[in-house]
Amino acid sequence: MCETWDEFVANEVAEEKKETIVEIATVMLTKGIPVDTIKECTGLKQEDIDELFKAAV
Repeated sequence: MCETWDEFVANEVAEEKKETIVEIATVMLTKGIPVDTIKECTGLKQEDIDELFKAAV
């Protein structure tokens, strides 16, 4: 499989964005922000937030 440069850059940006969202959600969890608010602000699914909560505890 051969990616074009634009596809490579787009994939890298998407991965960095995902990592940033996860970091933000983790901080929100540690600050006691309600899960519904975290879901609304980050677009993460309940399952993703549950995994973050398990890792943060």
